[in-house]
Parts: sequence; C-alpha cells; structure tokens
Amino acid sequence: MYVNTNSIRYQLIFYTMLIHLVLVSTLTSETKQIDEVDKGILINSVLRVPFLSGMVKSSDNKFECNFSFDLHGFDCSAPDCYTTNLKFIIPILNPLNFPNEIDIEYSELGCGIDSIVSKVLNFKLIEENSNYLNYYSVLESSYLFIFKEDKHKEYVYYFPNTMGEILKISELDSIIKNYNDNVNLVPNRISKIVTLDYEDVKVE
Repeated sequence: MYVNTNSIRYQLIFYTMLIHLVLVSTLTSETKQIDEVDKGILINSVLRVPFLSGMVKSSDNKFECNFSFDLHGFDCSAPDCYTTNLKFIIPILNPLNFPNEIDIEYSELGCGIDSIVSKVLNFKLIEENSNYLNYYSVLESSYLFIFKEDKHKEYVYYFPNTMGEILKISELDSIIKNYNDNVNLVPNRISKIVTLDYEDVKVE
C-alpha cells in the first residue's frame, strides 16, 4: 500500500505549529490575570520565565510559585507520567527580594506512585545575583536553580537528593554535558518551559 509520507510529514508539522500557537495563546491570556505593577516586577526578575509559563500567580500581597517537574531525565523532552511539584510563596516587593529561607511544599503524584508523597522542606538561599537563584535543602540534599537568562533555555532545575554533593550555579554546564557520569546529578526539569520559545509569549 502506498503511503504519502510528505502528507504525513506536513500534517505533523501543522499540528505541532497548532499546539504551539494554542499554548502561546493560553500563556499570554494567563499573564493578563496579574496587575500591571506585579507584571513589571516579575518580568524584570528571575521569575520571568516561570511567570510567562503560568506558574506564578499573585494573591494577598504575595507571589505563589508552583513548579511541576515532569522531566526526570535527559532521554527526551516528552513529559513523564508522574510529576514532582514544588510550591512556595514570596512577598511582593519592588524590586523583588528573595528570602534567605523559604518553606517549599513538596509533592509527587502520578503513575508508579501508590499514594501522594507530600511534605514541607526548608530551603536556604546560598547563591544569588540578578540572573539566578540557588536554593538548597539541607534535609534533602536538594537544590533549586532558577534563571532569568539561560543558554540551555530550561530556566528552572531541581536536583533531588544529590547525596551530599555541593552544587554551584557555575557547575551547571559541566553537569549537563557529563550527566551520564553521575546519575545523582540529573536535574528535574519542566516540559512546559523546555518546549516553548518565550519570545513568543506576549505580556498584555
């Protein structure tokens, strides 16, 4: 039977473009839910991309951040069937001032998890500048990296249970390049961020 591979290819391209446009439209709409002052604070902060991805909301003089990590390896950019969720709040200040410590609500759910894992973890801010944050949980030996600009275009990384290894922001390039050498240093990532070009998302 003859199969028109060109037709199939063009259909795949069409549907990929359609999904991209729908996602961009959805995220653009989500940015309208935050007032102009709060938008300005977020767009000029390390939380720029999480905000554009719809993962940061404002309520009662605070920003609520909810990161859903559904990429737990570097095999591909297709999301896994389970998620690792980190949720925390920070006060709304202009310019944005990140606390020295934050309590993060941690949860896991999805396939392969019999019951929802839920706990509260304390993270300490150990590195910070205008482009990045590095929060560290002593109890879990875990790290949360957040970038305003990231050449890898992934912006948010969660390193769970690094077995006591000390991670610095400057080590990220080496970690990504040599991730096969140490399975304890493979970060969780967010498919919604990895697959979208944030230059396309309009802030209205």
